[in-house]
Amino acid sequence: MASEQLSLKPGDLVVALKLVLCPGDRYESLAEALGMSLSVTHRAVRRLEQARLLILGKRNANRPGLLEFLVYGSPYAFPAHLGPQVRGVPTAGALADFQSELPGESSAVWPHIKGELRGPSLRPLHAGVPEAALRDHRLHRMLALTDLLRIGQARERQIAKRLLETELKAS
Repeated sequence: MASEQLSLKPGDLVVALKLVLCPGDRYESLAEALGMSLSVTHRAVRRLEQARLLILGKRNANRPGLLEFLVYGSPYAFPAHLGPQVRGVPTAGALADFQSELPGESSAVWPHIKGELRGPSLRPLHAGVPEAALRDHRLHRMLALTDLLRIGQARERQIAKRLLETELKAS
């Protein structure tokens, strides 16, 4: 029997980044932390394993492969478009952590009622992203850098790549 060809979904990247921070995490805790259902999380892990972005059977990220996909694949597979000004959770260059490297550039927010910043709206990779980011600052940083790779210009993408390499090594 031939195996089914699975295609990655945007939320799969959120799962992969959370597994960088919590390798081998149980499906239940992973789903809860990301605001996803257990079945969605399980299918995401399966797709990530097939794409070789997770090590098969370990729920552990293939960090070099993940970095390569985030930098070179995510802008094309999951293109981002800025929308109207809204209140939301900062992402991309709007995250305060990156202001020294990216002053006033690529500011965007994920629309969210708990957001404290106004800016151009950017649809998150998954609906649970803003809440997950508010609960986990390290995940927030990696998701914001991923968004910067998706919406940034060449200079910003280079900075995001460098910072994301550091994040992936530190975890």
